[in-house]
Amino acid sequence: MSTGTKAVAVLLVVVCAFVCNHQAADAACTLEQKKEILSNCMLYLEAPWLGRGVPPWYTTRCCVSVKKVPGMDMQCIFSLCTEADKKAIVKESLLKLKGHCSIWHALPAAGRPHSH
Repeated sequence: MSTGTKAVAVLLVVVCAFVCNHQAADAACTLEQKKEILSNCMLYLEAPWLGRGVPPWYTTRCCVSVKKVPGMDMQCIFSLCTEADKKAIVKESLLKLKGHCSIWHALPAAGRPHSH
């Protein structure tokens, strides 16, 4: 095998490893994650939760559950909800959990990175 052929083979292995890892990182959310979020976050998902106090803190059970979902993708979680689930929660509140459970939400404004 020539040096050029070996280099191409090594490059293909590296590319394949990157693609395979990337796909694993983009895995979809699961029904188990949905159940856990609905169980641990219901206080924040029922209408109207705004009158009950502050959003979940990033160390609460709710946020721990949210952070288990790849990319904290709450749209994925919503897509797994049954019609009964959807009637029991406020979609916008579910989708906002990603922001509420982000470490950046917990930092004072001065410590947050600037978005441009």
